Amino acid sequence: MSNPKRVKTFLGRLESSANDKDRGLKALQVREEAHLSPYVQSKTWPGKNYIYIGHLENPLVGTEIYIQRANFISLLLEAKGNQNHCVTVEQALNFEGFVDVLSRFELSMLQRMPQYTMIGPAYADTGEPLPTAFTVWQALQEVAQESKFLVSA
Repeated sequence: MSNPKRVKTFLGRLESSANDKDRGLKALQVREEAHLSPYVQSKTWPGKNYIYIGHLENPLVGTEIYIQRANFISLLLEAKGNQNHCVTVEQALNFEGFVDVLSRFELSMLQRMPQYTMIGPAYADTGEPLPTAFTVWQALQEVAQESKFLVSA
C-alpha cells in the first residue's frame, strides 16, 4: 500500500467504520436512557445487568382477547415474578394459559430467546402502564457474547 491515495482511502474507511460504531453505541445508550425512567420509577427495572430490548403489545383494544391477555400477563408477573415483577422466558412459557394469549410471532421470538432473558411489565414513554404488553430484558452478558460472535464471524 505504498500509493498515498489508497492509504488515504483505507484510513478514511477505518475512521468511518469507527464513527459508525460510536454512533451505534450512543444511539443504544440514548434509547436505553429514554425508556428506563418509567421502569426505574415503578421499581420494575431488573437492574443494570439487563438491557432493554423493547416491549410487545397486542393492539386489540376492547376485545375479549385483550382482556384475557391483560389478565394472564398480570397473573404471571404477580404469581411468578421476582421483586421487580420480572420472570424468565422459561417460567413465562411454562405458565398455564400464557402461551395461548401470545401471537405466533411473540411465541416464536420468546422460544428463541437466550436462557436468562426476562419479561416484565411494560410502560409507555409517558409512564403509564400498558396492560396487554410485556417488556423483554436481555442479560447484558448474553448481549456481549452475541457481539463477540458477530465480530468473529
